[in-house]
Amino acid sequence: MASTTPVPARPESPRDPALRPAPGAGIRPAVRPVVLLILDHPENPGHPTHWHARGYGLFSANPFGPKAFSNGKEAERPFALSAGQSAVFRHRLSILPGPFSAEKAEAAWKEFAAEYGK
Repeated sequence: MASTTPVPARPESPRDPALRPAPGAGIRPAVRPVVLLILDHPENPGHPTHWHARGYGLFSANPFGPKAFSNGKEAERPFALSAGQSAVFRHRLSILPGPFSAEKAEAAWKEFAAEYGK
């Protein structure tokens, strides 16, 4: 089984990654001393996104479910495209040497954010 650790974003947020909006989320596989980090670019719709991370392997972003994940404390984030429009979502998968370090994760996110001119 893998253990999960969200990237710190808002200290007042719940510790469960499914309920915590953040610029990224990390998961530590139990078999190797590495961290798999998925980063959410600050220009993405719905940033910072809410994350799902579970021990059975689920690891994903959900930028459009804040109302459901916050028990109604956050507003919906409606998103629609008209015919012919497109949207770009930027994410990065980083593999960092373990153990998990909030400083390494924050540095990786800042580097990623700067590449697209945040």
